[in-house]
Amino acid sequence: MTDTISPVFGTYGLPALRGALLGLCNSAADNKLGRWYVSLLRKTALAGLSGPFDITTPQGLNLRLHPFSNRCEKRMIAGSHLWDAPERAALVEAIHGKISPDPFIFFDVGANVGLYSLTSWKAAKDAGKVLKAFAVEPDDTNGGRLCFNTQASHADIVHIPCAVGGSSGVGKAVGGETNRGEVRIAEADKPSDDDTDDGSIIIKTLADIVDNQHVDEIDAMKVDVEGHDFAALEAFFQQAPKTMWPKLLIIETGRGPSKVLELCVANGYSLDRRTQINAILTLSDPAGNE
Repeated sequence: MTDTISPVFGTYGLPALRGALLGLCNSAADNKLGRWYVSLLRKTALAGLSGPFDITTPQGLNLRLHPFSNRCEKRMIAGSHLWDAPERAALVEAIHGKISPDPFIFFDVGANVGLYSLTSWKAAKDAGKVLKAFAVEPDDTNGGRLCFNTQASHADIVHIPCAVGGSSGVGKAVGGETNRGEVRIAEADKPSDDDTDDGSIIIKTLADIVDNQHVDEIDAMKVDVEGHDFAALEAFFQQAPKTMWPKLLIIETGRGPSKVLELCVANGYSLDRRTQINAILTLSDPAGNE
C-alpha cells in the first residue's frame, strides 16, 4: 500500500453549514420518523452538489463517499448508525467476544466499497483487538473506492480483486449504472493468452479464496454477491472442511422465502435474526463434530 492518495483526503470536504446539517443526523432515532429526518437533512445538505464528499464518521473513519451512485454510501454519509445496524452490531459483538489472542478473521465477500470491513476494523482497533479483514470485490470502481477509504483511514484491509461463484471461471461486470452495489458478474468467454486486458474478471470459489489467504479459521463472513450467493455458499460447504466455516455468517436473503437461508440452516447454521433484506446466522457446531 502506498503512502500517498490523490487527491488527498479532505479535498472534497463539505462547507461547514452543510456538514453541520449532516451531523444532526447522528442523533436520529432508529424508526420511521428518524429515517425520514435523516433523509430530509441529507437532501438539504447535499442539494445542488454532485460529490464526491470527504467525511469523517462519528466512529472516526475517513471516507470519500459517492452518495448519488451507491446506496450504501448514501446511507453512510448521513445517519450512518442506522445503516445495517443489526448486522454490524453482530460483528462488533463477535469481535468483542473473542477470547483467543489470535486475530479476528473476517471475510467481506462482495465488499462493495469496504464499509463492513472498515467499520469492523475500527471496532476491533478501538477494543484493542487485532482483526484481519479480507475484502473481496471484483469491480474496479468499487475496488478503487475501497482502497482509497482504507488508506485514508489508515486501516489494514486486504483487497482481493476477484469475483465469487460456484466454480472457477471468467466473467464480466454488468449493471450498477445507478447503484454500484448492484454490479453483478455475468459469465464471459475465457480470454486468450494475449488478451488479458479486456475487462474480464476472474471468478474463484470461496474455498480457493480462503485457502489462498492461509488462515486457520474464520470468525465471521458477510456474503452479498448479487445472485451468486447460493452457488458460492453451496460449493463452499461442499469443498471446505467444517472447521473453516465462519462462526458468524451474514447473508443477503431478500424479504421473502430464501433458498440461500434454507441452505445455510440445512448445513448447521442457526438463524439469530432476519433483518430487512439480510439474515444473521451462527454455526451450531464450529468444531465440526458430528
